[in-house]
Amino acid sequence: MYSDNIYFAKIAVELGIDDFEHGLMEFGFNDSMPFAYPFTESQIATEKVDTEILLADTAYGQGELLVNPLHLAMLYSTFLNDGSIPRPLLLSTEQPE
Repeated sequence: MYSDNIYFAKIAVELGIDDFEHGLMEFGFNDSMPFAYPFTESQIATEKVDTEILLADTAYGQGELLVNPLHLAMLYSTFLNDGSIPRPLLLSTEQPE
């Protein structure tokens, strides 16, 4: 009754599979994490989200999306960083960007 899943499902279906996947790529999904420490990348778990039901499930996090917790934190921080995704320093030998 109070779930926001239906909102995210409807938006993803309106966007369509190609635009949804392209948007994820723009936010760094399926890319390696830019750190010396070997993080697993956030990714679409299958080669192709190929049905509207799978697209809707993926949009609210119960489908084919795997998200690295650090990547998720970096994405949420865009709301406080004027739309920029920061790159945190994890090791004392890294240089800020």
